[in-house]
Amino acid sequence: MAETVGAVVITGGATSVGLATARRFLGDGRRVHVCDVDEAALAAARAALPGLVAHRLDVTDPFAVEQGFAAILDAGPVDVLANVVGLGGPRCPIEAVSYADWARTLDGSVGAAFFTIKQLAPHFKARGQGCIVNFSSSSTKTGLPNRTPYVVAKAAVEALTRNLARELGPYGVRVNAILPGAIDNPRLDALIQSGAADRGIALAEFERHLLRFISMRARISVAELAEVVHFLASDAARHITGQLLAVDGNAEWEE
Repeated sequence: MAETVGAVVITGGATSVGLATARRFLGDGRRVHVCDVDEAALAAARAALPGLVAHRLDVTDPFAVEQGFAAILDAGPVDVLANVVGLGGPRCPIEAVSYADWARTLDGSVGAAFFTIKQLAPHFKARGQGCIVNFSSSSTKTGLPNRTPYVVAKAAVEALTRNLARELGPYGVRVNAILPGAIDNPRLDALIQSGAADRGIALAEFERHLLRFISMRARISVAELAEVVHFLASDAARHITGQLLAVDGNAEWEE
């Protein structure tokens, strides 16, 4: 085992789950790098979390990732990569999906995970340790009509996770994925508002409609997901790898 405690790198780290994850690791005194394309969100994250190292970086661009991660590694060793970033993609039937949206959605999930892991894998191998946590979605279990690029991209993240668990395991590197459910964040609030407006019903009624096929009828908090990332990166999970961990209150169905 390497003696020096390495940093934590979080993609999509300036808001929501990524920011909550950064806060959780900073609480341990860890050095934390977050990567995001939203400069305003990065500025707010820096202000909210002193000590955070924030990088404006488009992780869907492999050449930008090469440069950005070289700078991160120049600053010191890395032990944890949390690929929180993901693009929702178009909402339309498969025949209406543009080629550009298809490619962009895949690059926004599995592409970004591949680009970042490619840069850190040699470093993790050399250290004889490392933890990668990718973010998929409970939608890969339920299916989601009119969101095919998104579901396919997230399913590919799961395949990448399982295959790399085998490939990197002999080097002491663990790779797992989290499948969140209905995350309690502004994105879900906006979805509830638009859905309620479309149907002409109250927000609470549409939320009940949205959550009716989740066994626990629950939203998932960003802090809860951050705790799961923290656990998977801890010594308590030192032999957990190749797993797809649903944190969704048991999503039964989705529409």
